[in-house]
Amino acid sequence: MDACTLARIAPSLGGVETLIEQPALMSFYELTTEQRLAIGIKDELIRLAVGIEDTQELIADLEQARVAAARAAAARRAGGSDPGGGGRVSRASGGGPCLSS
Repeated sequence: MDACTLARIAPSLGGVETLIEQPALMSFYELTTEQRLAIGIKDELIRLAVGIEDTQELIADLEQARVAAARAAAARRAGGSDPGGGGRVSRASGGGPCLSS
């Protein structure tokens, strides 16, 4: 989630901006992996609440984030460094970067 530039990493704030979150790390962090799986919340699940930003800009941002996450995953598999942050949310809120694998 750390590669997006438009979506904010946050739970719903009642605003009009696009928000992105990883429920396993934010909304359901207190549950064990087994408890989350039992209710259908996988660790890889990403929730996107689309705001009023330009549709094409959002699509382009998500695509570049997907490509960045794929590169980071490939680097991890090859034993290299992980520029994507290990697939974890690195900020609780605020604008800027958003999607790692």
